[in-house]
Amino acid sequence: MTLLLHLIQLSFYLSIDTKVSHQESQFQAEIFIQRKKQFLTFHTKKLLAMSLIQCHFDYASPVWFYGLTEDLKSKLQVTQNKLIRFVLNLEPRSHIGYEDFIKLNWFPVSDRVDQVTLCHVFKMHNNLAPKYMSEHFSPTRKHIHI
Repeated sequence: MTLLLHLIQLSFYLSIDTKVSHQESQFQAEIFIQRKKQFLTFHTKKLLAMSLIQCHFDYASPVWFYGLTEDLKSKLQVTQNKLIRFVLNLEPRSHIGYEDFIKLNWFPVSDRVDQVTLCHVFKMHNNLAPKYMSEHFSPTRKHIHI
């Protein structure tokens, strides 16, 4: 059984690089929208970015993100920065700052993964998550006082 788990982990980590590369190339494939962006409103561009690309960042991100190398995490952030430039009509080499994330109501990739993770934990703790997720969650304390 342990060997099987190690093989699953190995195949998982090998496929992570492929997943990040796929997401990066998917953004390149969606570049046709870039050529027509002058005809799109801010809301439409944000909607396209969220529905075509950003959703792939969120899919199972608490599972695969923490196992990525810093290089792959950086590539994901660069891809998200390209999305921000697209939506906000910024120049290709313009700096992306905190205020740009605020304008879109987005988080940087690593913070978004933390948000999704904490949302899952909250749902499991309050019995709002599906049973298959809650089965693997056992809190260590009932109440935490700060």
